[in-house]
Amino acid sequence: PYIAEELKSNHYDLILDIHRDSTSRNKTTIVHKNVSYAKVAFVIGAENPNYKSNKTLAQALSDSMNQIIPNISRGIIEKKGSGVDGVYNQDLAKEMILVEIGGIDNTEDEVYRTVAVMAQAVANSIAKQ
Repeated sequence: PYIAEELKSNHYDLILDIHRDSTSRNKTTIVHKNVSYAKVAFVIGAENPNYKSNKTLAQALSDSMNQIIPNISRGIIEKKGSGVDGVYNQDLAKEMILVEIGGIDNTEDEVYRTVAVMAQAVANSIAKQ
């Protein structure tokens, strides 16, 4: 309800719903030039009216992150079907995406390094649109 109310009076170029994955470290960590990072995954609800816009935005961000650190993004995970939340609040805005940064075994430093990569990717791709 807070986000819906906020969006009535304000517009944002990008809204990130940030989570961590429950997947094991071997799937949520990447080492690049002897530095470890938390990998990211973009979750897109395929059952909302903004699906195509959300997915396009997530793909641009994923691609931009992978240009900075190859394979730091695990890509897009589409969710739909019986027993699945195919919306993830993404019906509230075309600019809203859910991103999972790392997992339960990633360190705070790994997550912070990944957030820095994400900020650079936003500046390289999203902010230029």
